[in-house]
Amino acid sequence: MLSKIGSLLGFGIAGIGLCFLVYNNYVISENPIIIIVQLLSFCLMVWARISFKSRSFHLTANPTDGGLVTNGPYRWLRHPIYVAAIYFGWACLIAFPKTGALVAVLFITVGLF
Repeated sequence: MLSKIGSLLGFGIAGIGLCFLVYNNYVISENPIIIIVQLLSFCLMVWARISFKSRSFHLTANPTDGGLVTNGPYRWLRHPIYVAAIYFGWACLIAFPKTGALVAVLFITVGLF
């Protein structure tokens, strides 16, 4: 029970960070390298969702339902969706180096950690 509460709390903290980036327009960059990193992060997230199948469409997945996923990006990363969100956030910070963006990215990173 405590781990589910911690998981939901971390997800909420990361969500606040992401919402802050979107609300303050710290997401859309004109830098082509940042755009590529963000697109690759998004593609990694989509690939991970497809590999995880229907079990990934709720906040707290039951790790024992259906066995351990070892295909797709899960072959190399244990938490590719979290990695994708963190990479996306840090790319936003590089594109918009502002104190608010730093705090938001720290929320995302710490929340998903």
